[in-house]
Amino acid sequence: MVQSQLNAYSGSDPIWGFVALVGSELFTGEAAVGLDPRVRLFAVDGRIYFAEREDDAALGTRLVNCGAISTMQLARGAVQAGGQESLARLFQRDATIDRDAVELTIEVATETLLATIANNPVGMPEVFPLRHHSAGIHHWLRSTQPAIDTEPVDTEPVVVERAVTDPVVTKPVVTKPVVEPTEQFTPEPLTVPVLATFPVPRAPVESGVPEWPRVDDEPGWEIPAAAVKESVEESVEESVEASADVPPIVEPVVKPVLAPTFAPLVAAHDVEPQVIAPLVLELPAVELPVD
Repeated sequence: MVQSQLNAYSGSDPIWGFVALVGSELFTGEAAVGLDPRVRLFAVDGRIYFAEREDDAALGTRLVNCGAISTMQLARGAVQAGGQESLARLFQRDATIDRDAVELTIEVATETLLATIANNPVGMPEVFPLRHHSAGIHHWLRSTQPAIDTEPVDTEPVVVERAVTDPVVTKPVVTKPVVEPTEQFTPEPLTVPVLATFPVPRAPVESGVPEWPRVDDEPGWEIPAAAVKESVEESVEESVEASADVPPIVEPVVKPVLAPTFAPLVAAHDVEPQVIAPLVLELPAVELPVD
């Protein structure tokens, strides 16, 4: 069972001691102290949120008299419940009311009254736990939490280790200057090579005249060397004997005839054959002696 010291506090003890005891016990409710006139105190968790004398006017009337709200605002914001004027929904019912001005007016009036009666004797206090003011102003304080003194806790500083990373090496970017051409480049015209022309070879024409032998051709027969020597000696002797009476020999005029070449190629091109004239030798008449 919780034992309260509020009822044991009486006599000529000052009221400020009783107020301090209300705070230490975190009392919530109503308490009447003092002599004539008695003062009613209203607390929540040890904090006195409102104090008034028994012969004071209604709270709504006092707010109008001090100029915190107007008569029309009080009429719109107040609710009549059980023969009592409740101001619990004052700010919700009329949004034009300055809530800060109203709450500050009540706090100043409460602190002024407590300071006035602080040294007065407490008399025979009356305690009514969990009883609140009939105007319902404790609903304004539901969101208010009393300050709690807490000792700071010594905590060691947290050291955050940074990850070791290799430094990033950036290579300098070398930019080359742009060289603009001073002269305009004109491309040379494209030349197509022309194939060389060669004379068309002509095919040889078959005729009755045999071909002349070439220098590099080998003879088709062999003559004994002794027979050649005897015939040459006989011919020389005969020529010497006959040369005494024979006029000088006129060398024959020989007309060269070019032999055709590239016979197979000319034949492939169907070239008309050329007629080759036979070789004619003009020799003077010579009379030889007859033995």
